[in-house]
Amino acid sequence: MDDASVIKIIKDYYETIDESIDNLSKLNEGKLSKILDIYLTYKHVYIGVTEDYQGIVIRVEPKPDYEENKYTVQKIYFDEMINILIEPFKTKQTINGLKRQSFSGLGGMQLFNSQNPLDKPHVMNHSIGMGSYLEFKNHYTVEKAKKIALDEWISINSKDENIKSASSYSIEVNKIVNRLSSIIKRKSFLERRVHRYIYEHREYLLPKHSKCYFEYKLLSEDKATYRKADFILQREGKLSPILIELESPVHKVLTKNKSLTRESNHAREQIDEWVEYILCNPIDNCMDEMSFLKNNKFEKIVIMGKGLEESDILRSKSFSGTEFWTYDMLLVEIKENIERNFSTLCKTINIEEYKLFT
Repeated sequence: MDDASVIKIIKDYYETIDESIDNLSKLNEGKLSKILDIYLTYKHVYIGVTEDYQGIVIRVEPKPDYEENKYTVQKIYFDEMINILIEPFKTKQTINGLKRQSFSGLGGMQLFNSQNPLDKPHVMNHSIGMGSYLEFKNHYTVEKAKKIALDEWISINSKDENIKSASSYSIEVNKIVNRLSSIIKRKSFLERRVHRYIYEHREYLLPKHSKCYFEYKLLSEDKATYRKADFILQREGKLSPILIELESPVHKVLTKNKSLTRESNHAREQIDEWVEYILCNPIDNCMDEMSFLKNNKFEKIVIMGKGLEESDILRSKSFSGTEFWTYDMLLVEIKENIERNFSTLCKTINIEEYKLFT
């Protein structure tokens, strides 16, 4: 083991992150202002190594004025040198302990003055890491660099607060989808609570859209009454808007003879009533940002009930122009859409594809 070998590992890692973000950001360059300061900029990497190379400390500082990345290796001869490298943090870690430590790191943080909470926070734009050489070698791989870039790019593009703050996209998106799967089985979760959960995570739990209107008020022609549309989805280009009515997961969609149940017919009639309000009162319902409703064509979806047993029947036909999905059918659709979008990103940076949902 020598300095050049350590530098190569860290050099390949950060160059892979930068190259991956570069490729992912094509046609979306405006989002680059949101990425961490140490990415897609030249940097100075300080690498502290124990004399036998079995302990490693990394400090990565962005250097926008540099013309290339720089790598400096220095030997760690005494314990206090560890603290010098990880400033402003302090550790009681010793050189011997460092050689046995699992690799851990910090970066992209705001540090607050505990003595004066109103004081302006200090932005820590550098990154630090420390641990044993074996852990270092397993942590700073090209494959992990691509996953870091993927998580970073997805988080800054997402409108979902959970995804934006997540350290791992795959873990967080599984939580979002799995939680929907669990709450629709709970009797305490009435449909309004399910509505609110889906709206909170609409980017992932609803069909693709450019804008979502939740519980949107539609006025009757005489303006005497109104109806609340559960979801109105505006879509890109000339694609028709989608009207979605969510009913209780408890209700069945079809009777034993495969016709709509009373609850299903009621849900279909509700969506048809929304359409009637839109068409009969375009002045109030289709003005300004809602002008996309003027095209008089809509996709209508009712989501209710559970199970996949009748999915083939429900997918093969519409009922007076309305599609019916169970919540389990919605979950299948959600997972397929997420997997499809994720696969496209993986191909962009030539990372081995893996299934988000098992």
